Amino acid sequence: WWDRFEWMAKAPFKVCLEVVEPEGEAQSPWRLEYMIHSLHTGVTVRARDAWMLQGRAGDVRGDYMRRYLLIMLGLIGAFVKPVTSSLEEEAPTGCDMSLEEASDFLGVQAEDLTGMGVGVRFPQWWEKGARDALTLRGRVLGGMSGNAAAPAGDGEALALKWELALGGAVLSDGERSAVMDGRLPLMRNRGRWRFIDPNHLQAVRRHMESLPSEAGAAELVRLAVRDQYIDGFMDAPELERIYDSLRECRAHEPLSAPGSMNGSLRPYQSRGYSWLSFLSRLGLGACLADDMGLGKTVQALAMIQHRRDCGDRRPVLLVCPMSVMENWRQETGRFFPGMSTYVHHGRARDRGDDFVRGISGCAMVLTSYALLQREISLYQRVDWQGVVLDEAQNIKNPDTQQARAARAIKSEWRVVLTGTPIENHVGDLWSIMEFLVPGMLGSRRSFVNCYVKPIQEGRDAALMEDLRKMVAPFVLRRMKTDRDIAPDLPMKIETKVYCGLKREQVKLYSGVAEALTREIGGAQGIRRRGLVLAALTRAKQICDHPSLVMKDLDFGADRSAKLERLFSLAEEMHETGDKALIFTQYVEMGDILKHQLQERFGREVMFLHGSVFKDARDRMVRRFQEEPGPRFFVLSMKAGGVGLNLTGANHVVMYDRWWNPAVENQAIDRAYRIGQTRNVHVHIFCCRGTLEERIDELIASKKEVAGMVIESNDNWITELSDYELQRLLLLRPAAMEV
Repeated sequence: WWDRFEWMAKAPFKVCLEVVEPEGEAQSPWRLEYMIHSLHTGVTVRARDAWMLQGRAGDVRGDYMRRYLLIMLGLIGAFVKPVTSSLEEEAPTGCDMSLEEASDFLGVQAEDLTGMGVGVRFPQWWEKGARDALTLRGRVLGGMSGNAAAPAGDGEALALKWELALGGAVLSDGERSAVMDGRLPLMRNRGRWRFIDPNHLQAVRRHMESLPSEAGAAELVRLAVRDQYIDGFMDAPELERIYDSLRECRAHEPLSAPGSMNGSLRPYQSRGYSWLSFLSRLGLGACLADDMGLGKTVQALAMIQHRRDCGDRRPVLLVCPMSVMENWRQETGRFFPGMSTYVHHGRARDRGDDFVRGISGCAMVLTSYALLQREISLYQRVDWQGVVLDEAQNIKNPDTQQARAARAIKSEWRVVLTGTPIENHVGDLWSIMEFLVPGMLGSRRSFVNCYVKPIQEGRDAALMEDLRKMVAPFVLRRMKTDRDIAPDLPMKIETKVYCGLKREQVKLYSGVAEALTREIGGAQGIRRRGLVLAALTRAKQICDHPSLVMKDLDFGADRSAKLERLFSLAEEMHETGDKALIFTQYVEMGDILKHQLQERFGREVMFLHGSVFKDARDRMVRRFQEEPGPRFFVLSMKAGGVGLNLTGANHVVMYDRWWNPAVENQAIDRAYRIGQTRNVHVHIFCCRGTLEERIDELIASKKEVAGMVIESNDNWITELSDYELQRLLLLRPAAMEV
């Protein structure tokens, strides 16, 4: 029995079926054409041409092809009944299908056959996304008056009738009835064939029953932009313009800067401020995701002042890391000296009723994420006009207390500010959007299953694009590399600084790799992750300086090839009068850099880390920005990587590598931002032949497709296989310093 079919598995052919739609009347039959595709030559031959070859003397290959075609058609016929009927012909070239049979083939059978290895050619309109094209449009009965979309509220209630649209065209009563009854899964609409997915139809039918028959204009806009089934309105021009503006990601109307502003807005900042004001007027959330240094602060302040000028005197709660609180206070005083600001921080801060009375009449209340989490019940007592979250990465993990506290604050509108590109962090997107537009992305579990896993594991670029379109109305992203945004911003020049390892470093590094290989065998779960992170940390520290793992007091540069290379680079900077930011993720390494550079050049070197108090941090920043000021500023990545304006530096040194490039980019943007007048030189240190060099390769592999996600934490590195970890830590000959 098997001998009769074994040759088919080795056959150099593949059967293909082409779906041909009827011309003219919709009642005409559909056609399924048979073809044979050669796997060797890549040539596709139609069945009618294959049968014409029959009878030629010595046509062994043609007979082989025809025999294969007939057997495959017999197998396909078990799924597609019209194919079986065609086998009654002497030389079958295709089969006719009724409208119902064509619907079954397109909706179900084609996918099954594709899984069997049968090729299927669909009509062009199918490939362009004719499925799931069923949407809803709200027809406003009786139109709407001029104040129906009042800026601060819903205005009058509007009566609605929800119409069914297919491919952007509203269906007639007869078409609508036929579609809703499910009689025509495949129908011709406006000169084009469309397939109505039964599951999608059922979801739309259920959804229509839950939609309101009347609502205010602002509530309708909020509903429409959150609802995947609604694609617009009719007979209400103002409502349509607002909705179209949101979907096309443009501000409804340009605004002039607030009259009380001291200074002016750049053109792109004016557009951002108008966009924020537009969304806040509608009570919708907005994420301003401009590159670091493009002035998100001033755009948010302008929006807050504009809302106040429009008559809303309630306070705005602004939450930020403690490290940037002083920056907000100074920027407010610089651009809006008349804006009353209340800083809620420190041991002497007001509590209870004193706090509620103290903020009365204030335009903005500044607080930190730590206090938001600890005193959430206090903030919930206030009728906030809006909430602004700066450095939105603080809520990207929805399970943290501060993310939950942020979602618990009640306000009319919400804004988040972040310099990290949101479209590159799909796993974090749910938490941000749940804060901005609750419920828009569904439950967290469904979001992970529908988007995060296919994008992160399957690199599904189409799903990434769908998700980008869904959140686009609420996210504004501009980059410094766009000359239209910051034409006067100087260049950023990145250079890899390669160095080797000293003999002592090589010995220590090899010992770490060997120990991990011994210990990791059989380890699972938390213990395995702990072993991996501990080994990788030790390896990175050895690349920095052996004393970090030896815990001795010998900090000499002769023990570290990387430190020697830094001294060489620092000599050049010092001679030319340049200033540099030097980032490291290890506080111990920061201490070594501070003292070694001070001893080398005989000048003060400042070191900012997490234990530095706010006042001292602010003094450091001011002194570095002054001239002449200290030449070198050492910063720990976590304490100094965000929220600081350090344009006095024209060099940035990344002394050790972070797993996530977004964190490094944020650190670099302390110097490369608006206000910088010189080219910024970025020096990324990398020890050849070590894990630092391989980290580059691993991160690059996670960026292979456009819009690919790079996780914002280190978890991915702990999930590597034992073999991949051994390769990661393997010391190559290039590591040894000659």
